[in-house]
Amino acid sequence: MTMKRWNLFLLLSLSSNTLWAACDAPDTLDKQTVCKLDKPSMTLTKKHASKIKADPDLDIKIENAQTALKAKVVELGQTNPKLAIMYFHLGDLYQAKHDYNQALLMYKYALTLYKKNYAANIVVLNSLYNHLGNIYSAKQENELAEDNYKQSLSLLDTDKHPYVMERFTSFNNLAEHFRTNQQNNKALLYYKMSEKLVNQFFKKGKDINYALFKNNFALFYNDQNKLEESEKLFKEALSCIEQVQGKDSVMAALTLDNMGDLAIKQAQPEQARLYYEKSLRIFNKNKEADENSTRVLTKLASLGERKVY
Repeated sequence: MTMKRWNLFLLLSLSSNTLWAACDAPDTLDKQTVCKLDKPSMTLTKKHASKIKADPDLDIKIENAQTALKAKVVELGQTNPKLAIMYFHLGDLYQAKHDYNQALLMYKYALTLYKKNYAANIVVLNSLYNHLGNIYSAKQENELAEDNYKQSLSLLDTDKHPYVMERFTSFNNLAEHFRTNQQNNKALLYYKMSEKLVNQFFKKGKDINYALFKNNFALFYNDQNKLEESEKLFKEALSCIEQVQGKDSVMAALTLDNMGDLAIKQAQPEQARLYYEKSLRIFNKNKEADENSTRVLTKLASLGERKVY
């Protein structure tokens, strides 16, 4: 059974402060116009491949972003550093569309402009290297993925600023990269490095990043068949999500789905059924009548009719 799972692999790079951090770059052109562009959808991932919820307006967003970029290129020239954020945003949109080759071109050009003109903006450069790592990982070019993730970390080797979220993102991307490639010792190393940041800086029940980390670590332990450890972490993740986002959030539904898969692995089909039913109810309430609902319905069907005791 393929587990549907959400984690930080691509997650923070698309839905966190990437574009908005870029908007803080010095002398960025037309911040108000560019930064009002819609953010790409949150990324969901499976064990060996990224999966992003389809956005029916994605093609329109890409067309609008391309039109805006072309107009600025005509006005300012192809190499104007103020175009960097627009290339960055286009890369996000192409990545959301799974057009990894176009995304790679956009991110590389944005990186060239930022390195040449905004080298002091460590946050944006770190995020760009993470984006590149995500693209190479999706393309299964593992050495290039690892190189870019590590480059994102090397930028943070300074005593001037702790760069907590940047380290957290890079650690988790590396951990997920190694986990999906079954390099478990390396994955565990980066999960443990993330755990230190979580314990020091994130508040249980108040910070969604606490839940993200717990969920990711739970998936890792599930892969290792350390089921008790996995269950404990999933429950901690769910508790935090419910406190921060509410019991009917999509993230809660995704975690319940993961917990149902774990219960199957624990030979607890009726407990799995309860988790799946809760998950399905939330997906439907959030009008997620797409692959999420279909996936959970399929799992429920595989359990057969509810037993009567």
